[in-house]
Amino acid sequence: MVETERRRIQRINLDHPVSGRLSGMRVALLDVSTIGARVEHTFPLPRGQGLRLDFVWEDETITIQCEVARCTPQKGAGPKTYVSGLQFVEPLGGSRAALLRMILAMVTRDLGKKKSSLEH
Repeated sequence: MVETERRRIQRINLDHPVSGRLSGMRVALLDVSTIGARVEHTFPLPRGQGLRLDFVWEDETITIQCEVARCTPQKGAGPKTYVSGLQFVEPLGGSRAALLRMILAMVTRDLGKKKSSLEH
């Protein structure tokens, strides 16, 4: 049986989580794409809730209106954490261009790493 990819656009995993705010509450941005992101946090979020995601990448503030696609509690020994998938609704101000620059930089970096490993 052939497995099909559910995701329309591949997300880019961040080397290190990026600190951000989701409608004022602290989150850690884990991965990002042009249409959504995955964040870790310490509070539950209801599916469908509209929120504003703010984070800084290379001295640029990126602000995006988004909606919670899913929120899953994580198992572990530490404090209770959740991971949520966010669907982007609308980037605000110059955030669309900044988000695209961020993704392009990360893809370029990853391709450089792959090329380097192939050459050795």
